[in-house]
Amino acid sequence: MRKSKIKFIITIIVLIVMLGTATGVIGYYSNWFTNWDKFKIFPNNSEPNTDNDNDSNSDIDSTGGAFLNLLTNNDLIFKTTKIPRSKFSANGIADTADSAYELTATIQPSIAENKNVVWSARWNNSASGWGATRDVNNYLIFNNLITKSGEKVIVTFLKDFGEQIIITASAESNNSINAICTVDYKKKVDFVQPCKLTGILDVALNLDSNGIYRVDYDSSKNYLMSLAVHPVYTTYTIDEDFSFSYVVKFTKDFNNNEQVLFEGDLLSNRFYFPHSYNEEKNTFLDVSMLSKDDFFKKALNCNTAKTGIIKVLVKWSNNVETLSSTFYIGYTSSSLQAVTGIDIDKGEIII
Repeated sequence: MRKSKIKFIITIIVLIVMLGTATGVIGYYSNWFTNWDKFKIFPNNSEPNTDNDNDSNSDIDSTGGAFLNLLTNNDLIFKTTKIPRSKFSANGIADTADSAYELTATIQPSIAENKNVVWSARWNNSASGWGATRDVNNYLIFNNLITKSGEKVIVTFLKDFGEQIIITASAESNNSINAICTVDYKKKVDFVQPCKLTGILDVALNLDSNGIYRVDYDSSKNYLMSLAVHPVYTTYTIDEDFSFSYVVKFTKDFNNNEQVLFEGDLLSNRFYFPHSYNEEKNTFLDVSMLSKDDFFKKALNCNTAKTGIIKVLVKWSNNVETLSSTFYIGYTSSSLQAVTGIDIDKGEIII
């Protein structure tokens, strides 16, 4: 037999042995080709989330500021998936909740006798000024405290919080086998509200039962006042910078075309709301009225429609999202209807 043929046969045998060895190794670590997790390469050993609505490492939702970040992964495969608000009802989550996640912890190896996973949460610093006086269980709930390996648990965050939360998934048989993730809350604008009308005199804005900010009409006062609007923020663990802008327009119940009155940067400008109708110019907010009586009828019509005279749309944004809030300003019905006047013919009376 030629030497070249012998070398060829030996090469084939070596290749077969190498292929068989590699197949055996891969089969062993993949639980005989049923589990490929050990062959995935991700930062912090966390799996990527392929759902477009979620991010397993960092997430923000326009309806909630809580987001999870995997901290350690000790002998457990840990996965987080954010639940969009559109699926809250289907998952038994209250509409009033801030945000919610599905968490999955898988115990390795698969032949472990006890496959129960125990879930718990605590403040990262329970001695901090904020966390020391609050129970973490008032800020989140698990739908189950014990799950099977690979079984999903839903954690619902009820409201904003000011101290980082630590969530731990531990093997019931040995709590040293665990995975830990941190939960932070990004600063959000809770709502915006007008402070008060300020000018020559200070006049407080009163919020009535149907959500309209109202002031009393007083024909004896005729001056302009700036309306200062400020945001009210949630509590948070991570600060955020926001920019604000506004649009002020008539409501359709006062002016059919919803004419824009002012718009601009809320931080550098203030818009003006006159306390009374300008009788000399026969205008309101510099917009011509047919008559003073026409103005009163339109203003009262807004109250009947349970809206205000003007609508204020405030927008705020950061580098992630843009949101908005709307409120209304008007006069009280009682003050409008209390306005009385009388006209008399100034002609000469001859008897």
